Amino acid sequence: MKTQFKFILTLFVCSFLATNTFAQNDNFKNGYIITNQGDTVFGQIDLRTNLINQSQCRFRADEKAQSVVYMPFDIKSYFFTDDKLYFVSKTIEIDKTKINTFIEFLVNGVMNLYYYEFKTVKYNTLPDYQNFDGIISYYFFEDQAGKMFAVYQKPSPDYILRYDNSYKNLTNFVLRDANISQDINKMQFNQKSFINITKNYHNAICMDGTQCIIYQNINPDKFGAVFKISPLIGYNFYNFSDNYNFGTYTKTLNYNGSFPTLGVELQFLNPRFTRFFGLQAELSISQLKIDKYSKTFEVNYPYFPNETVTVNQDAISLFFGKIKFGFLGIYPKYKFQPIAGYGLYAMTGFDYGGSLTLGFDYQLNTKHSLIFRANYDTSFVPKFLISASTFSVCSAKIGFSF
Repeated sequence: MKTQFKFILTLFVCSFLATNTFAQNDNFKNGYIITNQGDTVFGQIDLRTNLINQSQCRFRADEKAQSVVYMPFDIKSYFFTDDKLYFVSKTIEIDKTKINTFIEFLVNGVMNLYYYEFKTVKYNTLPDYQNFDGIISYYFFEDQAGKMFAVYQKPSPDYILRYDNSYKNLTNFVLRDANISQDINKMQFNQKSFINITKNYHNAICMDGTQCIIYQNINPDKFGAVFKISPLIGYNFYNFSDNYNFGTYTKTLNYNGSFPTLGVELQFLNPRFTRFFGLQAELSISQLKIDKYSKTFEVNYPYFPNETVTVNQDAISLFFGKIKFGFLGIYPKYKFQPIAGYGLYAMTGFDYGGSLTLGFDYQLNTKHSLIFRANYDTSFVPKFLISASTFSVCSAKIGFSF
């Protein structure tokens, strides 16, 4: 890659790393808290990862107000009105250790259901006390007497490929007074399955027509992932170079052109983890057209002065597809949101290289944006090739995200 390209890339990577380091990574959503006195106070709550939301509630009355951090049992509960997530102050027990936490409330009824994520560095039930550095999901059932039953899934020795099914036996034991064992044996280890099993339990034991379920999470397994799809239209400005090495001499032929391009940009973000970084992919199609040419070079080989070499190239006219993957940095504080990214691309014809993205999104509302992109793509060419082609594209595109 050219020196200027490396400099621009380094500059923007450093800029966005600095932005993410020093900026407050918040993700305030509409919601309310319920105080220990039973009062409901509306405002905005910082929606972060489960591990963070379990440990604290960061609340502010509005965008201009100073935020206040509540710890478990400072308040009774808090609720995200748009995302429909409900956290309550509760004391749970894991590995004989009592934990005061804000636990996510999934079902409120005759049998309550909660969800909790437990970060651990050792899991003692594994063979030979193998270390497990990660998060274990716990589901807690709570009966009418307030007794809590923990249901969890043990990580396998390889941590990834296999998980045990003993959680089904635990669930069967807890819900043994209802004849739903066949449903339990078919369940999966996720929020949706546990909520459905709890609903089946209530349907089996509530035979008098009374309302047994007061509250139910209607958005299970929503852990903050956001996918944005943005159709794009624009123009590609090509520079196509054929490099010919003749001993100590290198000759280059350059061709320029511009053609329309159509594509779609995909963004993967998780604002609960960070609003400043994400992943980006792009699929696009365009045209490349090069006229037929014939060129004679004077190369002056040692001991053969005024030597000439003729190069012939047939005309090229083709449509090609391109796919790109990379990292994306964004500053999302205002409606006008600057963006920078870097990734790799591959295109039909086996050309591949690096891609720098600059631009901005203009936020129309919480779900839709106008997007403006400028890209610089340049191919990677191995230096050992005797004859090689380099391909660079500057692109200007606009689109709409939803």
